[in-house]
Amino acid sequence: LVTTKAYEAFDDGYDGDGIKVAVLDGGFDTAHTDLDANIITGYNEVDDNNTTNAASHTALMAGHGTHVAGIIAAEKNGTGMMGIAYNASIMPIKIFTDAGNFVSGGIQNSIDYATDNDAIALNNSWGTSRTVNATCNGVSCYVSVPAESSTGGFSSAERTAWASVATDNNVVVFAAGNNGMNSVNGQIKAYRSSDDAFLQYYDAQVVVDALSDVSYVNRSSQEAQYGVNVSAVAENWLNVIAVDNTNTIASYSNACGNTKAYCIAAPGSSIYSTVPTALKSSGYDTFNGTSMAAPHVAGVIAVMKEKWPNLTGA
Repeated sequence: LVTTKAYEAFDDGYDGDGIKVAVLDGGFDTAHTDLDANIITGYNEVDDNNTTNAASHTALMAGHGTHVAGIIAAEKNGTGMMGIAYNASIMPIKIFTDAGNFVSGGIQNSIDYATDNDAIALNNSWGTSRTVNATCNGVSCYVSVPAESSTGGFSSAERTAWASVATDNNVVVFAAGNNGMNSVNGQIKAYRSSDDAFLQYYDAQVVVDALSDVSYVNRSSQEAQYGVNVSAVAENWLNVIAVDNTNTIASYSNACGNTKAYCIAAPGSSIYSTVPTALKSSGYDTFNGTSMAAPHVAGVIAVMKEKWPNLTGA
């Protein structure tokens, strides 16, 4: 809250009150005492209903959606932490199963639900990668790097749904991804092919120099890149990279690259926020990632929309 200077908005009386922010993520702890007052009806793409609370808060999902939601709008109630738009309304939208799988059939209904129900910002703390095989010190290995696609990896139905963000004056916020594809201090993980065991980190430039089918040091996920390739949504698309507490891009964060015209940096390292009490009795934990950076921006959008209600999505 200090790094982002959110206190300046708070001092002026703006905290996201009356603004809806959709969070497209995994299951949510909708009864969390630091979120419950700000949770509104959402949508479950997995089961096609409005029940977004996870059936079981698995260690695999680690309360990811709950953590993201807290960064946006955890309540200012004197306990735990508070969100950057602590009076905004969180619209939880479940697009991942409790087992961590992406919903089958696409997320077009989730996108439409958010836009049809007046969410000004749609936070997406997720993205896809591609695997590239290599040899690491004589051992068969692989690395994960951002996928490249002019369609963002979205199906035709999903692309149609995303097109509505411009006409409905919404803003789509995507996390840049955690592949480490940045030229400042990027560190890319290599894994042994035989058993998926972590081997070592490589500088991003080393990976690009060594692999013929990895062409860019500075690159974000294909979903974050979608606004570059589709002019209809370009002005309503934001890509968010993560910085640490020195305002340096984090070693795990992908960089803006070709998204620089609509890319912004936000805190993503050692972020303390809400998690399901079923996973941690305190209800709070500290995470790292561009997943944590993106909701800072989504929260800011809510505060801006409250202060300047006539702003369009663009």
